[in-house]
Amino acid sequence: SSGINAEYGYCVKLNKKLKSPKLRGMKLIHYTSYDPRKRANAACLICCYAVIYLNKTPEEAFAPFKNGKGQQFYAFRDASYGACTYKLTVQHVIQGCYKAYKQKFLDFTTFDVDEYEHYESVENGDFNWVVPNKFLAFSGPHNKSKIENGYMLHAPEAYIPYFKEHNVST
Repeated sequence: SSGINAEYGYCVKLNKKLKSPKLRGMKLIHYTSYDPRKRANAACLICCYAVIYLNKTPEEAFAPFKNGKGQQFYAFRDASYGACTYKLTVQHVIQGCYKAYKQKFLDFTTFDVDEYEHYESVENGDFNWVVPNKFLAFSGPHNKSKIENGYMLHAPEAYIPYFKEHNVST
């Protein structure tokens, strides 16, 4: 998992460790492998944590990773197999997290990770609220519901019950 649910899970685990009486006085070490993709993910997790829970700016959060050695992180991309036409850097993700947090689009006190993960899956619609209760992004619809290449494709009528229940309109 590499979406907002991964950040949520990371924050929950890290906060639990930081509050644990068993770990009081001990240092926690945030580490990852040499794999550049895992390094980029790990940097995003800890930097977004710093933005959300330590009130750091994106620049302050990323500062420990600017070590003067030209350390580079892989850019992120969407999950499609086509040519990627943009580079989404670790810094872009941190800046996006900062803006979403400051605008109150990102609020882990009200975030429903179970609902997010349910609807994020292709078989349940493959959609997520980009801006809670304002802007919904989804993959689809297709002309009819069917399974193609192992993936569920949904017709418009598959989304209607959820859209009605949540007052989604054009």
